[in-house]
Amino acid sequence: MRTRTLWPMAVCLAAAWSVAVSAPAVAKDKKKEAKVFDPKELCDRQYASGLEFKKNSRFIDAKDAFVAVTEACPDYLNAYLQLGNIALQLREYDDAVKHYDKALALDPANGEVQEALAYAFTATGKLDEAEDKYLKLLESDPTRVGAIQNLAFNYEKQGKTTEAIELYSRAMEIDTTLVPALEDKLSQIYLNQKEYLQALYYLQHMRERNPEDLEILRKIAYFHYKVKDYAGAIPLYEELIAKAGDSANALNDHKLIAFCLRKVENFQDAVEHYEFILAAEPNDMNNYYQFGNMLVDIGRLDRAEQIGRKGLAQNSGWGCLHYLLGEVMEKRASAAQEAKNWDAGRDLYKKAQGEFQLAVGDSQCGGNAAKQVDRQAQLIDRLNKLQEKSEQSGD
Repeated sequence: MRTRTLWPMAVCLAAAWSVAVSAPAVAKDKKKEAKVFDPKELCDRQYASGLEFKKNSRFIDAKDAFVAVTEACPDYLNAYLQLGNIALQLREYDDAVKHYDKALALDPANGEVQEALAYAFTATGKLDEAEDKYLKLLESDPTRVGAIQNLAFNYEKQGKTTEAIELYSRAMEIDTTLVPALEDKLSQIYLNQKEYLQALYYLQHMRERNPEDLEILRKIAYFHYKVKDYAGAIPLYEELIAKAGDSANALNDHKLIAFCLRKVENFQDAVEHYEFILAAEPNDMNNYYQFGNMLVDIGRLDRAEQIGRKGLAQNSGWGCLHYLLGEVMEKRASAAQEAKNWDAGRDLYKKAQGEFQLAVGDSQCGGNAAKQVDRQAQLIDRLNKLQEKSEQSGD
């Protein structure tokens, strides 16, 4: 069982009392005034040690020190406040509320304690109670920027987006050092609300202040991607790739620009990025499927088949790659049918059917694969009828 570090305090106090009792006799002889020891001095020392423990993330030791302070000095408000803060750090939210309540009982007008208690209510999910506390605090101190931000966050959690935006804007007006962080916050809120012009307004402001910040540039590029402005996203991703080099985010930049290039039908440049992606991340089967799928769309069937089989060589059970090969075979079968190469077309439809069958049950492509199996059978029947009709007409 842990022994609190303050236990010698009682001994010290007893010793101090002993000295205080015997001191008058000595004082009479020496005609000196006895000094009575102040117990608050020991509480202050123990409180300071608690702060040091907390500073070094030794939260349990800090907690023990502050509890000991409250036991020796029950009116030591800051010790209760620190116990509440530690409880928040340890996610012991109900305990945090109890400690803040004790601190508030000692000083009901203390704004720091009121704000901390409101924050604890938010953490426990008591959003209405937290809102009431923040509003009451802001009535007496309307420029308390921490409370304004926390109430804005509370409103976000309640879904009161308009109120949250208003408060974040107010916080920026009061403390301009908050502008970078809160403009980022507001851009995300507006983006989630699909208010794209407002979101872009804040993102552009952020970039004007930090033109070399690649993360801000990345957010703006992603914004264009999200609103399907693929042509606008492409030059931004090109700039990112040129500047970011081999950074951790560069690979995802290549994936997003490849997608955008595909959407604007710039397939040649998209192919270059997909080739880079495959080389950089050869174990991700989805890369093979995305690349191969685009190649099918632009009629590069041989390369699409090569990509699909390369992926299956690493993971033969990845259903979407069998689906990809099924698409390749169906395209070839259709071309053979168009050329009235009936036997080759029939054989290719059967191969396509087999590949689709291997994809049935796959979590991503399995549903469509089952439909494609039936569809290939229908295409074979159609080919047979076309062949019969062609032969009867003498074509």
